[in-house]
Order: sequence, then structure tokens, then C-alpha cells
Amino acid sequence: MRKVSIMAAFFILIVNPMFSETVDVVKIGNFAGNVQFRELESSTWKNAGYGDIISGYSEIRVNGKNDFVTLVFPDGGEAVIEGLSMIRIEDINSKDKNGIHYSKLEIFTGRIKFYPKDSQIHYFVVKTQSANLEVKSKNQVGADGKILALETEAGVKPPLIFLTAEVDVGADKVLKAGEVGEILLQIENRGKGDAAGVWIELKPVSGTNGIVFTLPGTVDIPASSSKTVKIKISALKTVLSGFAQFRVTIKEPFFKKDSDPINIQIETQEFLYPQFSIIDWGIDDDKEGESYGNNNHSAEEGENIELEVIIGNTGEGRALGVFLNATIIGSGGVVLISDLPYFNLGDIAPGDYRKIKVPLSIGKNLSQKTVKVQLDIKETKGSLSLTEFIDCKIGKPKAAAKDIVVGKPGSLNAKSAKVDVDTKIPAGKTPYKNPIAVVIGNKDYFNDIKNVEFAVRDAETMKKYFIKTFGIPEKNILYKENADGAVFTDIFGQKDGAKKSRLYQLTVKQKPDAVYIFYSGHGIPGLSDKKGYFAPVNVIKDNAESTGYSIDVFYNNLKELKSLGVKKIIVIIDACFSGDSDVGMIIEDVSPIYAKVDNQLVADDAGIVFTATSGSDYATWFREKYHGLFTYYFLKGIGGDADKNADKKVTVGEMRDYLLATVPDEAMFIKGIAQTPQVRGDDNEVLVTLE
Repeated sequence: MRKVSIMAAFFILIVNPMFSETVDVVKIGNFAGNVQFRELESSTWKNAGYGDIISGYSEIRVNGKNDFVTLVFPDGGEAVIEGLSMIRIEDINSKDKNGIHYSKLEIFTGRIKFYPKDSQIHYFVVKTQSANLEVKSKNQVGADGKILALETEAGVKPPLIFLTAEVDVGADKVLKAGEVGEILLQIENRGKGDAAGVWIELKPVSGTNGIVFTLPGTVDIPASSSKTVKIKISALKTVLSGFAQFRVTIKEPFFKKDSDPINIQIETQEFLYPQFSIIDWGIDDDKEGESYGNNNHSAEEGENIELEVIIGNTGEGRALGVFLNATIIGSGGVVLISDLPYFNLGDIAPGDYRKIKVPLSIGKNLSQKTVKVQLDIKETKGSLSLTEFIDCKIGKPKAAAKDIVVGKPGSLNAKSAKVDVDTKIPAGKTPYKNPIAVVIGNKDYFNDIKNVEFAVRDAETMKKYFIKTFGIPEKNILYKENADGAVFTDIFGQKDGAKKSRLYQLTVKQKPDAVYIFYSGHGIPGLSDKKGYFAPVNVIKDNAESTGYSIDVFYNNLKELKSLGVKKIIVIIDACFSGDSDVGMIIEDVSPIYAKVDNQLVADDAGIVFTATSGSDYATWFREKYHGLFTYYFLKGIGGDADKNADKKVTVGEMRDYLLATVPDEAMFIKGIAQTPQVRGDDNEVLVTLE
């Protein structure tokens, strides 16, 4: 689940010397998630480990809402600190005036459950924001000083825990390297007493190397009730084919009424490697594109030709982030027409292929009658590479390469791949009258800027959602692929020139209550002003201030639409503005620049803004789904997955919660980086009502 960092106010306390007469220590017991501690004289936080020793005058913090840690005191008594909490241990095992030992703690944030072993031997003194308490029975104490009793004076009836499990790793019931699955645990309390603070013990038995388990924190299960909890399981690239076996037990800490253990077995599959092959090649010498010849499929002196090459993946695994570089060996009067011999082929699925065209200019009076072209093909996200040579003989025909099926998996590419968000588009409507929209997908960039592989697909699918799910008439949508600077200016207007823009004129004509904007592509920072710019496909990467489209101008011009009666402007941006991207830095040899991007619409409640990243992240691609990661989960959420209360209405708040629960985890898994979407607007605002 998503980990949320918190900041707590630190207090400097003068501790009475009577609490410092001992050197007894506390041990870290069972814990889950991100737990840290430090001694007060140290500024360094340490990550907690089972059995770690904590002395007095220390602070402990639990950083995730589902995380927890158990502190074991010298007499065996325990304190369980649960998610988003911070405490200070001021003393351990001191004696009061009656000779009974106690330990002193202060709660800054959150709540703690105390379980004294014997209050006649040892109890807890707890300082909160509003009270000083003596805790001598099983109680939960919050920073507000309130107590929630875990035990009544009449005694506690024990729980009775039963456990069942279901594994979800896909339709084929095999967890493959690089995939993520879930174990759904059904925990039932058939006893007459509540089960408080139960936790999951997972012990590997065999075959679990390369499997990562993400456990939830503690849960409370009232008497005669049940709860379903999830364990996330991830298979790393190192996993082997076979069966992963492990044992799961629900541990009940107070009465020691643990569940009977259950054994779980999951079939695993090792990483499948791709394999590059040159499937076919041929000559195109018509008068289209870069070629200019007599259309006889022969390279002849004085012609410009396109060498068509089909590169296929004949292996069993997906090739990730494939690039091809073309080089002429011993040119002898033959040159590449393009200054950029690099081809971004994206991901290539098993059985899939890519066709490229290498443009060549054939000189006259050649001393050599054979043109040798070297093709270097390489994965940027993997380790596969291949170097092949093509001998193109002058004057000898070679028919143009034909699209074929490469292997048993069949032909599959990003254009034709069937993805859930592309095929399962729900019907619905927006709450606003006669809405209009702008959709831009910028994929193919010039000027040595890497392409955004799935931007056009993002735009195509978003347009379909605007029509079917939001109910926006197609005639009310301005749709552009690979928009250059002139197109941006035409649609949104120049600085102080909003009224001349196409969007302004469409608003005048249609009189909408709401305007929707979607953009997928590169963002780029200004090197001098450190501000954010949309990146038209012809942007010059080190001169964004003159060739990009300013985010400030964008928001200022959108605000002008309010004068025409527009009540709400919804902006959705799958881009980042740091200069970084999924395939590397846009501006090479420069560290990421965290451009300042102000959402000026939100200040006066006119706007709702969804962006793929915070200022310090970059926007990740979800290659397995052929979309930007943010766009994929935005579409999933707006299609109903974010509808937490199942009322058929998807609100801004529900989308915020859904995006923060999905995008950061997935980005960390597939790329090992942080990506945190930003959502600004009224949480209660309804975005769509689904049928």
C-alpha cells in the first residue's frame, strides 16, 4: 500500500532527574512497514529492525498509515505503536514512591496500545497533549489524552480466530517475473471477545527467492465478525520457475489465541527473455516520404531511397525500450539523409515487430556497388542487443518489406493491443451543461528530443472517454496529435490574447458550463526562468522560454473563459516539467530542474487540476498497458474503480484517494522511482455520474 511520510512537531523537554536512574532498554518486537528511531542527542533516524535495542531518551516514529511496531519493555509488557504516530521514551523502568517500576512516554501524534504484563510490577506513565496518565491495564491512549479501553473491569472474553485465503495472480494462476498479485486473507473471529491488534505472520517454506511480500499492519476484528486483508506479492526478475510455498498465521497478541496456520502455494515463472531478429528488408524508391526514385525497388545512382527493415521479437519475453542506430560502413558516396540515425522502437512484445525506414542518398559514379548498412539494436531497459549488417547492391531490385506474423504469439503492437481501459469504456455524463474539451497528445518530437511512446494513444482513449463517459459531443472537442508551437498558440492564445484563441471562440459559440483540457506529452523547464512549459513537438529543448508554451499563459488564458459564463475548468496533465522523462533527460548534461508551476485556477475555486507528478518526479510510462501510468489509472478511476462508496458518482476526492493509492506503488515497482500525482480542487465536486 502507499506509504505516507509525516512531519511531527518536536518538543524539547526538561526531564526530572528522578526518571533517569536506570539503564534498562526497550527492544523492537514485531513490526511492519517504515519504522524509525533515534536517540535524542542524535539527529540521525535509524530504520528499525527486529530485536534492535532502544535506550531511554529516544524517539520512535511510524511513517505509514498501515505500519506498526511493538516495543517490548524489560518486564515483558508491550506498547504497540500504529500508523502515522510518533512518541518519545523519556525513561525506562524507574521506581515510584511505592517501589513499583514504571516507564515514561510522551505521545506527539497518533495512538498507542499499552499492554502491561502485571501492573503491580510495572506500569506506564503517559504524557499527552492534554493530560498525564497512569496506564495500568490494556488501554489505547491518543495524543489528545483520550483513552479507549481494550479491557473491561468485568474481564475480557477471548476471541477465536479462523483463517482462509485466496490467491489472485491472474487468469493463468501463475505469478510471472515482473508481475504483481494479491493474497486475500479472510480473517474470522468466531469468539465472544474482540480480537485487537492481530497481525499476519508469514513464513517462507520453499521456492520464495525472488518473491517480495508486502504485509498490512495490525487489524482489529470485533467479536462474531470478519475482515478481508490483502498481502501484495511481487515477483522480481530473479524468480525461478516452480512453486513458492509459505505458511500464514494470524497472531493474536493478548490471549495468544492464534489461528491455525495455513499453507499457500503459488506457481511461479522465471523471466522470459526476448530475442531480436531482422525478419525482412527491402527498398522503397517511390516519390513519397524521403525517397525519390523510379519505384522499381532498386537502389540506383542519383536516387534517394528508403531502406525498409522489419525488426521482430522472436523470443518469449517482452523487449523493453528498444532503440536502433543505423550506420553506413565505408560510405563511398552514399549518405544517411537524416542527421538522427536513431529510431525509438518502444517495447516489442513476443511475436511483434517494428518496421523502420532508413533514408539513404545514393551518389553518382560510385566506386563501390554494394552499400553496407550496420544496424545496432539495443534494449534500454534490459540487456539484449544485436548488431546486423544489410548489403544493398546498387542496381539489384529488392522488393519492399512486407508486414508478417513474426512468431507463434502473433502480431501485436501498441495500436492494436487490447487494454482494459480502451475496451471497457462506461457510459456516463458530466454534471455540467454542454461541456467542451481540448485533447492533445504529443508523441513524435523533433530537435533531438525523445518521443513520448504512448501519448497519442493516451489522447485517443481520453477523447473516447470524454464522448462516452463524460457525455461531451464530439463536435465540442478540439483534438490534436503532435501539436507544434503554432497549434498551441492557435488553441490557447498568446499572452494577453486569449480572446483570439480557438478555445475562446468555441466557448463563445457553445456557451458551456465546463471546459476540459487533457494533455499527454513532454513538459519542459525554462533554463533561465525555471518556469514550466508545455513542449510542442518542435520545441528547442534549451530554449523553452521562446519555443515552448508557457504554463503561466495557459492558466491565465483559461481564466478568461469565466467571463463567458464557464463555471468549471478541469485540467488533466500527464507530463512533468523537470526536464526528465521515462527515457532519460530531455536536456542532456543538466540536472533535473524543478520548475515552478502554479495552478492559478484553483485559487478562486474555478478549477480542478490533475497532474501526473509533483515538481520533483517524472511521469512514468506503463508499458504493459500501452499508456502513460497516470493516464491509465486516471481512466481506470473515472471508469468506476475510484467510486469507493459505489454510488455511481466519481468525485474529486475519490479520484485523489485512488490515484495516490495506485500510481506511486506502481511507479516504484516498474521503475523504482517516486511518482506522486497532484490533485487540486473541491473533494466533493462530482466529475462524472456513471450509468
